[in-house]
Amino acid sequence: MLEGISWPAYRRIATFIHLPAIQIGVRSGQIMQIDPAYLEAALRKDREVSMSTTAAETRRTKS
Repeated sequence: MLEGISWPAYRRIATFIHLPAIQIGVRSGQIMQIDPAYLEAALRKDREVSMSTTAAETRRTKS
């Protein structure tokens, strides 16, 4: 938290993503640092795909 201001504020110092293990029975995974802009772009793309999929399913169920 940033001190000296009258409202709570945070400063991002790093962005990490948890990558789960891909083998069955393995409990460990990896935590990797990523560029925050890359994460935002991936989330934006995921939202766009999700919205287009939802719209297509809505049209299909109305037909």
